[in-house]
Amino acid sequence: MTELQQLRAENAILHCCVLSVDNLKHDAKMFQFYTNLPNYEVFAALCGYLHHRTDKKAREMKRWKSGKGQPTELYEHPRAQGWCNK
Repeated sequence: MTELQQLRAENAILHCCVLSVDNLKHDAKMFQFYTNLPNYEVFAALCGYLHHRTDKKAREMKRWKSGKGQPTELYEHPRAQGWCNK
């Protein structure tokens, strides 16, 4: 086995040990243990719903900025363009 093959094998082993959504989404019991949601599909639906709701609210939200001795003004918050940039 070459050094490259050994490193790839070690990388695969270590990748399996990382706690991530990708490693948990195929095991409903472990997914529920870590998230208290029954499975990955519910998690994905919840993320989609929250993304949609927060994106809409960010666009509609009016924020006011005020400083000492400065008049209050309406400004565009940097995140008002969207919840995440995909």
